Amino acid sequence: MSPLTLHLHSAPTAPLDLSPLTPERVAPLSPAAIARLELLHGRERLQVGDLFRVEDGARDGLVMAGGSPLFDRVAAGMGGGWLRIEGDVGDELACGMRDGRVEVAGN
Repeated sequence: MSPLTLHLHSAPTAPLDLSPLTPERVAPLSPAAIARLELLHGRERLQVGDLFRVEDGARDGLVMAGGSPLFDRVAAGMGGGWLRIEGDVGDELACGMRDGRVEVAGN
């Protein structure tokens, strides 16, 4: 089975805090609930679904299909599982990460 995947459909225009999107935080949620999670985008709040299409899949990991140098705090505080970003990331990658694996296929 393919992993849970977030497909970027609208690039951020300001720094985007992705710390809420770690495998252990999203694993118990439905795709619709994941799409409703709030992210800090500059000084405003957006929902995951405003920027990503959520494709359901296996919950042992998470793929972000698409990246941006504005993707900040990717895998921050992550406590397990794996996360793969297919693109660039910004500041504070894996800040405070306790366990798991992060792969970046970009800069």
